Formats: sequence, structure tokens, C-alpha cells
Amino acid sequence: MVWGIAETAGVVMSVDVAAREIRIQVDRADGEVILHHEEPTEEPSAGSTLDAISRCVQVYREHTGLEVSDLCAVVLGSPGVVEAGHGGIDLAPNLLGWSGGGVVDALRDLLGEGLEIEKDVHLAARAEAEVLAPGVQGDFVVLTIDRGVGAAIVLEGELRRGHRDVAGEIGYLTVTVPGVGEDADGSGTMRAPSDDPERLTLEDAASSTGLLAAAESRGAPHSDVESLMRAAREGDPLAHEVVRMEGWLLTCGIEALILGVDPKVVVLTGSVGLAGGEVLATQIQEQLSCSLPFPPPEVRVSAVGRDAVLRGAAIRARELARTSLLGELERDAVTPVV
Repeated sequence: MVWGIAETAGVVMSVDVAAREIRIQVDRADGEVILHHEEPTEEPSAGSTLDAISRCVQVYREHTGLEVSDLCAVVLGSPGVVEAGHGGIDLAPNLLGWSGGGVVDALRDLLGEGLEIEKDVHLAARAEAEVLAPGVQGDFVVLTIDRGVGAAIVLEGELRRGHRDVAGEIGYLTVTVPGVGEDADGSGTMRAPSDDPERLTLEDAASSTGLLAAAESRGAPHSDVESLMRAAREGDPLAHEVVRMEGWLLTCGIEALILGVDPKVVVLTGSVGLAGGEVLATQIQEQLSCSLPFPPPEVRVSAVGRDAVLRGAAIRARELARTSLLGELERDAVTPVV
């Protein structure tokens, strides 16, 4: 007798919640992707986000012929601080109204009571761990720089949350926004301003929003991070100055992580990390080498890219599905008559 898994068994959904779009993926238990869909949100608010998720669910129904109740597991990556085990969401200022129990209840109404909610960068770390070399898979940091700034910390193979689930929330670190001076050979060097320094959180200063605001204030307005980074690579002096400042700010945050947890690798992701690419990673690496009294960890750009959260959610969802299916097989086990 040949045993197999029915096509409708073990189907899982992964959801990536961003400020301007919702991305979903539906997989079978064996990893085959059934559906990949992106739905824009009208504004970065809880209401608009929930509406977009509802539209995604409708696309799922129409594409697969299945209901949410047919899903074996659903995992959602959320901005903000997510309470381990309960899925409560807090400190999500870039998505208006997203914090609080009402949002979680609404999500469970849309995606089922079995929904697992996890911090987005924690799921990204799951995906990054799959592509890192075996020697560093257990000790690394993922730093995401997008509308928000935050990190996932993995030490000795375990994700470190802290007792309030806020480990890695370096976006709240207070920094002094640097000025730009001229050294002897005429190249720009970063310095902290001596008069009336501007003190901001790292997220305010180095997020994609802060980066674009800094570019505009310095006479180099750009509509998105990608075009700003491209201009810097192509030699635009104002764009180059802004990107150097961004690297200096991120170095401050990464120094705090290194001194606290001493990772082997720091992985950059999010729109700023990905658009900055090897140029930004190299700049940070060089600044760390100058500022730390010991060799810094390697700074590298994500090899997974913008799918990191969705891919990490899929990994977790398939884990939950396998556990559920094995449990059902054990409960229903019978000795077949041949």
C-alpha cells in the first residue's frame, strides 16, 4: 500500500505586512508555491492594511478554490514589537493604529484563529540562516533599514528576544546627526556638529524616510531610496554626502549591537540595506574597523533580498504544518489490511 499526502492537506499561507503593500505566498507541504500575490495599501494605516489583507484572502480563495479554514498554518510578519507566544503587537509607529489587541482580533477574523504573528525581522532571520555558511548560521545579526529600523539577534542558534521582546530594537537608540567637514585632501569626513547638535533616534535619522528627508534638506531630493543610492554610485556629490552620513549613522547602531552581542556576521536588509548594496556595506565595514579596538564582524548585504520576511514566514508555516500533520497521523494511525 502506498501512502501519500492529499494535495489539499498541509497548505500554508505566509503574509508580509509592510507600510505600503501586503505580500502573501501559499505553499504546499512539500514547498511547492501555489500562489504569490502583492496587494498595495492605500495608506500606512491599520484600516487600509486590513482591507488589503482581506483582498489577498479573496485572491487566495479564487485561485485555489480553498477557504481559510483549509489552511494548515498561517504565519504573518508584522512591524513593531510582537509578544512571543501571544502575538500581541506594540510599538509600530509607521503603521497608524496597528498596535493593540483590536488589530490582532481583526487579523484572526481574516486569517483564522490558528494565525501565528511574528516580528518581521525575526522571520527574515530565519530565511537568512538558510543561506549563511554553517559556521555562522548560529551567531549573526540581521539589521533591517526601511521605514523602520530594527534587528534580529541570533546567538548559539537561538533567536534572542529579551524578557520584554524588545531585543534588537536599536531604532530607539539616540544619535547625534553628523555634519560634513573637509579633510586635507578635500574628501568629505563625518564629524559630530559642535554647535546645537541635532539629537534624533536612529530610526528618525537613518530610516528610508529620514534618509530621503536628509537628501532633500541638502539639495538632493529623490523620490525613493533606490534612485538616491544610484545617484551616489554615479558620482553625484550631494547624494554621496547623504549616503556617507547614512553609513555613519548605521555604524553607530551596529557598534552598539557588536558590543552587546558580538555576532560573527551582520546582514543588511530592508529597502536602504538592499539599495545601498556592497557600497554601503563596505563603507560600514571600514568605519567599524576604524572605531573598534578589535576586528569587526563581516558586514554583508542580504542574499535573500526583499523576499526575506515572506520566505521566513513560509519556513515557519511549513514547520507548523509538518507538526500538525504528523500529530494527525499519530492520532489516526491504524494498521492497514493488505
